[in-house]
Amino acid sequence: MYDVQIGDLTVSNDRPLLVIAGPCQLESLDHAQMIAGQMAENCKAAGAQFVFKGSFDKANRTSLTGKRGLGIDAGLKVMQAVKEATGCPVLTDIHSADQCADVAAVCDIMQIRVSVPSNRSADCSGRNWCRDQCQKGSVFGALGHAQCCVQDRKHWK
Repeated sequence: MYDVQIGDLTVSNDRPLLVIAGPCQLESLDHAQMIAGQMAENCKAAGAQFVFKGSFDKANRTSLTGKRGLGIDAGLKVMQAVKEATGCPVLTDIHSADQCADVAAVCDIMQIRVSVPSNRSADCSGRNWCRDQCQKGSVFGALGHAQCCVQDRKHWK
C-alpha cells in the first residue's frame, strides 16, 4: 500500500473514499461548474474526497457523427476554471503524446485509455489494437516529462 498525492488530496487504501466523477464529455463551463460544485458539496458532506473528471475529446466514439466535445483549448479552459472555482483536483483523458504538456499544465491527473480486446487471441493481431498499443507507448514516453499524476484506468503511476 502506498499514498498517491493529487493536489491537496492524499489517496490510499487507508484514506477516505475517492470519488472521480463528472460529465462524459465537457459541454460548457456552466454545466461543468454545476456538476463539480454539487459533487464537491455532496462528497464533503459524506466524508469522501473528490476529483472532477471531464473529457475535452471523446475520441473513442462508435459513431463518426457523434459529438466529441469542446476540443483541447476550450476544454482545458473549462478544467482550469472548475479547478479554481471548486479547489478540487481535475482529471481528463489524453489520446496522444503531443497533448501531455498542455494537459499537465492544467490537470492534476491524466488518464489514458487502455484498449485490451476481450478476445485477445482473435483481436491482438488486428491493426487497430497494434496501433493503439504503439500510441500508448508514445504517450507513456511523453508522460515521463509531465509533472502530473497518471491513471491508466487500472493503475496509478
